[in-house]
Amino acid sequence: MTARLAVLVALALAAVPAVAQPGRPVPVAPPPVAGPAYQHVPLTGPPPAQAHIWQAYDAMFDGNDELARRLAADALRIMPDMVVAHLTQSFLAKRPEDAKQHLDAATAAAKAQKLLPWEKVWLQIAQARHAGKAAQELKLQDARIKAQPMEPWFYLFRAVQYRALDLPPMTEKARLDLEKAVSLWPTFRAAWNLLGYVYVAQGRANEALNALTKYVQLSPRLPNPHDSLGEVLLRVKRLRDAEAEYRTALRLDGAFHASRIGLGYTLVNAGIMTRQPNASPQGYQEYELAFAKSHEPWIKASALQFIAMSYLLEGKISRANESLERYEAFSRSLNNPDMLAQALTFNSMVYGVLGFYRQASAKADEAALVASDPRTTPAVKQTVTVKRAVIKAMILLELGEPAAAEARLKEIAKLAPNAVWIQQLAGEMKGVAGVFKGDPKKAVALLANATEDQPAALYYLARAQHKAGDVNGARGTYTRLAESTVLRPDVALWRFAAQEALRQPAR
Repeated sequence: MTARLAVLVALALAAVPAVAQPGRPVPVAPPPVAGPAYQHVPLTGPPPAQAHIWQAYDAMFDGNDELARRLAADALRIMPDMVVAHLTQSFLAKRPEDAKQHLDAATAAAKAQKLLPWEKVWLQIAQARHAGKAAQELKLQDARIKAQPMEPWFYLFRAVQYRALDLPPMTEKARLDLEKAVSLWPTFRAAWNLLGYVYVAQGRANEALNALTKYVQLSPRLPNPHDSLGEVLLRVKRLRDAEAEYRTALRLDGAFHASRIGLGYTLVNAGIMTRQPNASPQGYQEYELAFAKSHEPWIKASALQFIAMSYLLEGKISRANESLERYEAFSRSLNNPDMLAQALTFNSMVYGVLGFYRQASAKADEAALVASDPRTTPAVKQTVTVKRAVIKAMILLELGEPAAAEARLKEIAKLAPNAVWIQQLAGEMKGVAGVFKGDPKKAVALLANATEDQPAALYYLARAQHKAGDVNGARGTYTRLAESTVLRPDVALWRFAAQEALRQPAR
């Protein structure tokens, strides 16, 4: 599901062995789906430990982090210095200090072992990811595939990173990698899942539904395939079908709380779009159940974000503000600087869209302060730093200070000139700046390819079209965004902004 993929960036697949959370038995892996056997590339360690690692990745991409942690922990019990097992636990860790502990353990263990070529690169990838060096990580992904071109997981890992960059050429590269992965291993569930999302990003809805239907057929008794199919059905506004898939996922596993969030958003949309009187209240009930019952901090955080964004979409600004405060309070309670910094950054953007500029600026500054905590991972620190500059620039533009905003935009480009996602963001911000600098035609040209997965760029494209005199085009772009049902909190936020713009077309 994309909630997991969003965490992956955020990006691309990044100590004591993890233990099961109290209150819920650790799930047992379902029997393997019938199909041709696949022999994965070898790892350094006994065969049972190797099997646990590949099963852990299956579980992770099927949305079952608890099972993935247990399998990786089992591998470490068999071989305490197994490098890839420590790397797996590092990615799955709930706290940044635990992630760093496992990464350090992997680094230390590697010095005493003769690793296989792809394992050496695997460690280097994890180190680059932790340091926030996305460009270096992508080159290393290439090197891992060169070292072992017949392992489908390696194509999927690279595809995840391509997909996270959200650029059309990169999305096409992700498609090619995933199609290669399923050609090597036709029953590769995770690849069919992600391939569905890549087809969505390319506007190929029918192929996306076909890929995700294949995922369901391969594992009809797992909840995540139904969750993924439900998400794409929601995106194409087949709300009843989406609701049915989410309910199937929850019937298969009542503790699969990601589906509660998807179901909640589907029901809220049914209330908004089809005027079903009881749908929205039921949606909020699902959000609250996900928050109350999940043991995964990112699920809890996602539930609170969607509660706040759903209130915004319903025009209940005060309730949305209360929910944002609740989200921030929850993040503070975790004693996790990564989670808190990201919460403050998200809330800052929301306040900026609402026009509470002083509050937005203060939250962005606080996020940067939290990110200075030595426990904060470099990747999160970089993301917070860049987003703070973006928020500050957008506020300055809205306040009619384009020169000061321009300085912030230059600051963005300097932060990490080799990071593709920052370059992309800097390009989008040039388009946004054009809206305010009297060059709307240039802004339209820069933002013309924006999609629903780039909601801020799409919103400012509409504003640029309006300033360029294309009132009908602007209204069409606003409407496209205002009616988007993409399951992401940031899309819901800019969807709200588009709704407000349609109520005030003179803007």
